[in-house]
This record gives sequence, C-alpha cells and structure tokens, in this order.
Amino acid sequence: MNSSDYNMWLARIKDARYMEESRARDVLRQIYNEMVSKYGSNDDDVQYLYKMFHLYI
Repeated sequence: MNSSDYNMWLARIKDARYMEESRARDVLRQIYNEMVSKYGSNDDDVQYLYKMFHLYI
C-alpha cells in the first residue's frame, strides 16, 4: 500500500469517530472489506489499520 492510500484509509477510519457507534461499526466493516479486497488480508498496513479501529470508535 502506498503512503497516499494509507493516509486516505486512516482519514476514513478517523472520520468514523464522529459517527453514531452503530453507524461507525458499519462504516469500519465496509472499510476493512474494501482494504482486504484491494490489498489482501495479509498486508501489513491492512492489519495495522484494522488494529487501529478500536481507537476511533
């Protein structure tokens, strides 16, 4: 994953903190599915960003 993509995903994850909790969970689930479909679940950046989800909800 290049740095601009990483920053885009991180920004989307951070935006979830301003949503209602159930909506945030749905958005984060969608983000995760998009990242996995584009980069695969074994990508180090995908795994790191996934671990960050709990910080923003």
